[in-house]
Amino acid sequence: MIVFDKRKTHYEIIVTISEKVISNNQKLLMFHSTYSNKSYSIVLPANTSAYPFRYDRYVITTFDDYQVGTYSYSIVERNSSTLAEIQILEVGLLKVISDPTQEFLTVTEPETDDDFLVYNNI
Repeated sequence: MIVFDKRKTHYEIIVTISEKVISNNQKLLMFHSTYSNKSYSIVLPANTSAYPFRYDRYVITTFDDYQVGTYSYSIVERNSSTLAEIQILEVGLLKVISDPTQEFLTVTEPETDDDFLVYNNI
């Protein structure tokens, strides 16, 4: 899962897409919320990974005011001159947060004294 924290000045994305890339075309991150029906797209900058054969690292410094929520994303390779999509490189979930307490889901259950039930045979 990719997490965008709105409090930060940049977003770092770690993915593994180099093994699927055909040539030196543009990579486009597209994400869509089925809840709000909002869609966004970002042209990924140059890969800054120290080990590009193991993973890919992209640092995004220019971005819109994304709406907080959960999105489905896809990274596609597209032709730089015609802007036609060539292939889907990766799909997954992306979460935009603005509050650090949104990062984790906590489930609390009420405490009760009936943890052990005893049935007496009468």
